[in-house]
Amino acid sequence: MNTTNSFVPVFGSAQPIDPRVGKIQETIIKHTRFTEGLNQISEAHRLRLGMVLDGDPGLGKTTIINTYRSSVLALAQQAESEELSPMPIMVVSIPAQATQRRLLAAMFDQFGTDAQLSSKTYEMERQVYALIENYNVEVIIFDEFHHLLRRETFATDTFNFIKLLMDRSNLAVVLAGLPIGKSALEKHPELEERLGFNSMTLTPFDINTAANRRLFQKFMYAFKEKVSLNGGKCIDFSNHETLVLERLLLATYGKPRLIRNLLVHALIDSGEKFEINIANLSRAYEKVDVNKQLGVKNPFRMKIEGVEQAMNKKLHIEKTRDA
Repeated sequence: MNTTNSFVPVFGSAQPIDPRVGKIQETIIKHTRFTEGLNQISEAHRLRLGMVLDGDPGLGKTTIINTYRSSVLALAQQAESEELSPMPIMVVSIPAQATQRRLLAAMFDQFGTDAQLSSKTYEMERQVYALIENYNVEVIIFDEFHHLLRRETFATDTFNFIKLLMDRSNLAVVLAGLPIGKSALEKHPELEERLGFNSMTLTPFDINTAANRRLFQKFMYAFKEKVSLNGGKCIDFSNHETLVLERLLLATYGKPRLIRNLLVHALIDSGEKFEINIANLSRAYEKVDVNKQLGVKNPFRMKIEGVEQAMNKKLHIEKTRDA
């Protein structure tokens, strides 16, 4: 039978992932920028101020937010009693159609209450304010704030609500999202001023300076240590002769999420050997949705001269973009 244009469906027979791979997938490497993001949110929280955390996809915004949320909730559980179940932190994703009413509804859902949310916006506000006070909310992180760019009429009402929320409830507010979201804030200077404390833009890893190279090497060394602790082997990422760091940058554009995905797929490719080397990095690159915007070939198959030329092209693109 010709099966060239057919497929075989599968049900209930997934091959279990090596538990060592699972541990690597769950690993959070708290590199310098990651820790800086946590500390800046913590400082805004402590002082009840506002800040913006922005960056392109894959740079760790969500991981930073979830890590901070988990740490705060762990402390809150220690203070929990029969009379009080505090919710010191809320993470609310701003809806794609970011009307004030939809944002209020999203906040209301976070409390898990069975009460009926009012159909009138001013009553919805009153209910949410009451819940914030009752649950002792101290910081709210509004994720995906770039959604506010889609409709100016939505943004105005929503931004005004967030401004009043900060003034009335004496809590910290963090807006997290893509860098383009900051252009929406520029039209609302009163809120922009309130969010100007410790704002941070996450950037990809790079090796354009000695300090940046050390930072990237430290991140990769921490990953190598995680692999070694789980009984695996890992290529020397600091090897200047084989330009491993350069190859990784070309493959992932220095984004932590893409780096981890690539390395995890390389480990899966290695099977029981549980090893990361140039060969399985090359095969993993062909399978993973990684950086293709530079128009380069598989960087793990390129000769040294080709890697150097591709890195020069990458640098030229970045300089042109920043000019």
